[in-house]
Amino acid sequence: MIMIFTALNCEAKPIIRYFGLKKDPQFHMFQVFKNEDIILLVTKPGIVNAAIGVAHLCSVCPPNSSDLLLNIGICGAKNRNMPIGTVYLCNKIYEMETGFCYYPDMIYAHPFKESGILSSTSPVLENSAADLPENLADMEAVGIYRAGILFFQLHQMFIVKIVSDHLQFDKIDSNVVSDLIGRNMPEIAAWITRLHSGMINTPPVFTPEEENLLAEVSKYLRLTVSMQNQLRQAIHYYKLQHGSFSAQLSSFIQKEIVLPVKNKYERKKCFERLMQEFA
Repeated sequence: MIMIFTALNCEAKPIIRYFGLKKDPQFHMFQVFKNEDIILLVTKPGIVNAAIGVAHLCSVCPPNSSDLLLNIGICGAKNRNMPIGTVYLCNKIYEMETGFCYYPDMIYAHPFKESGILSSTSPVLENSAADLPENLADMEAVGIYRAGILFFQLHQMFIVKIVSDHLQFDKIDSNVVSDLIGRNMPEIAAWITRLHSGMINTPPVFTPEEENLLAEVSKYLRLTVSMQNQLRQAIHYYKLQHGSFSAQLSSFIQKEIVLPVKNKYERKKCFERLMQEFA
């Protein structure tokens, strides 16, 4: 399944039309459209709405290891050399209110330009853009990302933005937005469906025995979903480099995990040691 999130109806319309999606009446809090392979949810604008929308859909339809999260939407660009209509795959997300940065995995080939994006709770306007740390700006990317990592691994999530203006928020027209998205849908759709098809047909990353080991350590450490995703990512990279991780993880379980952890402090310390083991 490809899970697509847009903030606006005018962003969703050309995607719905392109894939032939139909409205799902079982959802009442959000507008949701789907076919056999794709499900789209309109979150409404804003970081909080975006995060709630992702969490809601992923709770109702829990994703698996071959599913993908795709955020498609418009953004502003402070650099006038970034033409309107240009598609960017975001390689960095800067959260305006906290100053924190998040880095999506960029491990797959793609046909788009790359850029960092600033995500803010309110529109960023042209007269305040000079000191912004990123060239692109929107109001949803960080909400999509922070909720997404609770359900997906980093390599399953993609933030795709199309430049709609040069931080002139009041001049954005819904018909223009739909046209910008629609014009770029053939390229975006070809890329994401090809990537999804490859993931479906790829053998599982972990054998059943390895999955049992990961489940065992997750149980004894009482790992959160986010921690489990971090661990699986680290273990995956370790396996690619060394071929196997079972002996080392089994040794860690025997040496470090005598009893299930009792509190968040114990979990944090043991999890840090475990991550260092596979760094």
